[in-house]
Amino acid sequence: MSVQQVQTPLRIGVVSHDCFWPLKGGGGIRVYWVTKAMIQRQHDVCVIAPLQTREGIEEEFGPIPVLSAGKLTRFVKFKEIKYIGLMARIFIRLLCQRFDVLYAHNAVAGLPTILISKLKKIPVVFDFDDLLTGYSKISFVYRFGPKMERWVAKRANLTIVNSRVVQQWCKKHGIHRTVIIRHGVDLSRFKAVDRERKYITFTGGMEVNDGVLLIPQAAQEVLKEFPDEMFMMVGDGKDKQNLRQRVETLGLSRSFILKGWRDQGEIPGILTESKIGLITMLKVSATELSTRLSSYEYMASGVPFITSDLDCSQEQVQESNAGILFENGNPQSLAQGILQLLKDKTLWNTLSQNGQRYVKEHADWRKNARAICLACEKVASEEKID
Repeated sequence: MSVQQVQTPLRIGVVSHDCFWPLKGGGGIRVYWVTKAMIQRQHDVCVIAPLQTREGIEEEFGPIPVLSAGKLTRFVKFKEIKYIGLMARIFIRLLCQRFDVLYAHNAVAGLPTILISKLKKIPVVFDFDDLLTGYSKISFVYRFGPKMERWVAKRANLTIVNSRVVQQWCKKHGIHRTVIIRHGVDLSRFKAVDRERKYITFTGGMEVNDGVLLIPQAAQEVLKEFPDEMFMMVGDGKDKQNLRQRVETLGLSRSFILKGWRDQGEIPGILTESKIGLITMLKVSATELSTRLSSYEYMASGVPFITSDLDCSQEQVQESNAGILFENGNPQSLAQGILQLLKDKTLWNTLSQNGQRYVKEHADWRKNARAICLACEKVASEEKID
């Protein structure tokens, strides 16, 4: 089937645990683009997800039904308990609808979706771009949650992953129906601009596993040689206040700008003023399988990135040749990476150009989201043939 051909419109349920509107984080952005692709291919789409507001949805997506599963966001206390309620609401909303195929993004959405699929005999495409339970600080969830996630993936008609590392992890655990479709970036908005680049920048969540407390310690070493450098922190999470306190305790307030969470529309402008992008994830089971959306946004903006040497990060650096690895959890190693890019303009230019080239070839959201849509169409078609 060619990309231009649109088969008989399908009734597709898009199910997510991330806030659908307004956009909050990488998972929500992925679901946004997938929904757009499905609408463009003239399918009847119904979204079931947390929702903060309905203002602007019809202008962005047209008159599609969006069934709210609550107002949950990623930055809440007792998240695991609240996810149980979210899964129950998703199950009830799915139970009352008719679909030809279901697309479920991550395991909190995936579990009720799989249960409904078995009950109502509907095929499921499971988008496994993060091992959610691998972030939990609750030992029971951290230990046994991945078993639930594997159970979901095994019972989906197709599991989408975004790296070879995750695909191999799936294969190791008996999940064989997989396809790699990576994260992406909006190339019409994220681009390199000829402008003064002033900031060493972090964008994203500020949870404990994001490792943001490494950055002030690394900054101490960097500022000894480059006292005028500025660090910009853009994001929110449970570690945001700890980050602020660390910066103040180390006497670095004049060298740090803490912007807090910003609307996705502001990020391209921030990155045009950035010279280095930071990804400081600490090692837990989830981060070993995580590829951060921010790395694609850095590359598209011509910003070389420095990332901890976890499995998925190593794969991305090797593929893109657009970043530098530092030793996970080691602020001195992070500082060395920053200093290397500040001192070596030739290296900086090479990594910048490599990143822009890589996202154009592999990480255009319009192409990658359409690939996910085509996967849903294929699964629905195979189910009908069976």
